[in-house]
Amino acid sequence: MNQLWAGYVDSRYGSILRTLRLRLALSRGAIWLEVLVRRFWPLWTLLLFSYTFVAFEGLNLVSPNVGRGLVFAILIGCVGLLIFGLRGLKIPYRNAAIDRLDGTDAPLASLRDQPAVGTDDALTRALWQKHQSQMVAKAAELKPAPPDLRLASFDKYGLRLMALVCATVAVFFAPPGGLTSVKTAISAPVFAVSTEASIEAWATPPSYTGRPQVYLGELADGVILDLPVGTQIVMQVYGGSDEVTLIDSVSNAGAVFSGDKTTVRNATITVEKSGEMQVLDGRAELDTWRIVATQDNAPNVFVIEDIGQTTAGALQLPFKAVDDYGVVAGSARITLDLDHVDRRFGLTANPVAREPLVANLPLPFRGATDDISEVLVEDFSKDLWVGMPVKITLTVRDAAGQIGETEISGALPGKRFYVPLATAFVEGRRDLLWSPDNDKRVLLVLKAVTNLPTDFTLSSGIYLKIRSAIRRYERMLKNGVSPDERAEITDTFWDIAIFLEDGDLGDARERLRRAQEKLLQAIEQQAEQEEISNLMEELREATDEYLEMLAAEAEQNQQSAESTQQPDGNEQLRQMMDELQRLAENGESEAARQLLEQMRQMLENAQVAEQEGGNSEQMDQMQDALGQQQSLSDETFQQLQELLENGGEGSPEAAQSLAEQQDALREFIEGLQSQQSESTGEATGDAGDNMEASRDFLGEGDLGQALNEQADAIENLRESIRRLGEEIQQAAQGRNGLQEGDTQDTPAGDDPLGRPLGRTGTTESGETLVPDQNTSERARELLDEIRRRSGDIDRPEAEIEYLKRLLDRF
Repeated sequence: MNQLWAGYVDSRYGSILRTLRLRLALSRGAIWLEVLVRRFWPLWTLLLFSYTFVAFEGLNLVSPNVGRGLVFAILIGCVGLLIFGLRGLKIPYRNAAIDRLDGTDAPLASLRDQPAVGTDDALTRALWQKHQSQMVAKAAELKPAPPDLRLASFDKYGLRLMALVCATVAVFFAPPGGLTSVKTAISAPVFAVSTEASIEAWATPPSYTGRPQVYLGELADGVILDLPVGTQIVMQVYGGSDEVTLIDSVSNAGAVFSGDKTTVRNATITVEKSGEMQVLDGRAELDTWRIVATQDNAPNVFVIEDIGQTTAGALQLPFKAVDDYGVVAGSARITLDLDHVDRRFGLTANPVAREPLVANLPLPFRGATDDISEVLVEDFSKDLWVGMPVKITLTVRDAAGQIGETEISGALPGKRFYVPLATAFVEGRRDLLWSPDNDKRVLLVLKAVTNLPTDFTLSSGIYLKIRSAIRRYERMLKNGVSPDERAEITDTFWDIAIFLEDGDLGDARERLRRAQEKLLQAIEQQAEQEEISNLMEELREATDEYLEMLAAEAEQNQQSAESTQQPDGNEQLRQMMDELQRLAENGESEAARQLLEQMRQMLENAQVAEQEGGNSEQMDQMQDALGQQQSLSDETFQQLQELLENGGEGSPEAAQSLAEQQDALREFIEGLQSQQSESTGEATGDAGDNMEASRDFLGEGDLGQALNEQADAIENLRESIRRLGEEIQQAAQGRNGLQEGDTQDTPAGDDPLGRPLGRTGTTESGETLVPDQNTSERARELLDEIRRRSGDIDRPEAEIEYLKRLLDRF
């Protein structure tokens, strides 16, 4: 029964294979193609590269012997790769094609299967025949898989693709007759000794000229060659007698041929001048060339306009540079014209030696550079030579190394400063960098100009920064200023000057004031038209911003109609602005100055309504000073805590720094005291005395006593602010109170309803102002922290006693 079943299976399997014989042939062909490609891709890659080399007449570039060697090397390589491919070749037989066509479902393999048991059972045979019928249907649907010709895993560098691209280019663009050079190379005798000499020559201009290589053998007789100076001419002579010579008048070296008639004679000539080249074999002339050498002229650079500057103060210098083949680099070298410097004041001393300032000239990133027009823009505002006479040398270089220069003299531009105190710091910084002999002079000048801070309406923050910088510089002078310290202090002076000049542009009032001062300074100095226009635009923007601020504050404070009557005033102000711009542009400096003063007075009058709704500038300064003293007290407390935790060892430098800050704040307070009334000034003076005592204790390292004095200073500052608030309130009541001829029966100290007024003029009956929420929260946080620390038994006893004294005090 099994034999019958096997015969049935073989018959059906053979019938299916006959049906699929075309597909099996295709599958077998695909396997053959994969095998041949994978085993022989190096061979056809080498053949394609070789075809490209030969098609582009590569064999003509070498001698016949070398060419013959290359041909035989290619042949040997091809044979070797052919043998390599054949050795690993696996012939795909019929079973391999069946397995490939069968795929993953393998219906053909299933047709060869036989049931292991149950062949006598009718149901089993029926099920098996059903399975076989399904496999026959699947086998009939089999399709041959395409060949897998991917070679990325074999050719990691893509050589086959490069060879294919090169060969394709050679088919379409190679010159005709290139393949005949193979026959010539093979048929040439091994040692070619010709009775007639042949010559080949190439002229290669310098690469920067962009001119192509010239093959001299293809030139007609009598043609004159136009070659740039520096062109390399390479000659090769094959055969000839022993008397092959070279005569040239285009170079100064006198080149001769190397080698003899048994080899290739070579000679290299550099074109340096116009003349002829002649090659002779004995008396016979092999070839002659007439050459006109084109000189490579040096580049030229020109300054198009005078030295200018941008709005921000950067140097602006338009220039033009030209060259035969293009400029490759350029620079600007700036040196001080010491002979024309006004040697007065800080410039009297001999300056320290300095390297010139150097900046690269801008060149186009793309395109030709044989004729360029650019603008050098470089900011030298921080350099000490700003405003001094300098010499600017523009230098350009071409690819041949030739140099072109031009020089212009003038003042080195930089950022302009209109604020007098900012100008003082800039000049002091300049003098420090000019010569160490100016060190003491600069200190005295800065101390003098900052003696009365109220003259400059400075905030306590910037004033403290100024005083701290001066003190630090004074400390440097005691031990001699090192180069690093000089660089540090000059950078600090520059930052102070920038802040004084530009200020906080977010503050509308401050920006308006600075814009007015800058424009007035520019008009008085007869600045250029462009600069005046820019400053005028800045003033216009600052004025609009200030008016918007006044309107917003008036709405917020719900001020009266008197303080919000702005439309007419605003329109009048804008008309004055237009007239001011017209006068400034027409050069009517005196009339413009008078109109600017009128505008300034008008805007100052507009501040009255805004001031009535809040604190005056002096109140702001006092509150700022109070905040500074509180911050200083916090720092002193932290230093005391660290001192106690370290067993009494602290940093003298930290205490000295706190003493300097305390003294600077004291000086600021004294300046405010001179502007206050007797009552307010008395409290301010007491605060100043406390600050002076605190400074002394800090200098001695007694932080505990210093904290006590600081606490008294804070209390006296609060009292001074309270008294100042009363004065402002009374002044406001005087402006908005009784008109001329009215009477007032209400006793002093009561409001019109008879209620007692508080200390600040409010209807509160208490004696102190209610602090704002932030101040109250901060006070509670400080007291809670002091209580927490005083209850910590692990802290030193001295610290706990000090904290308890603070709790008793507050």
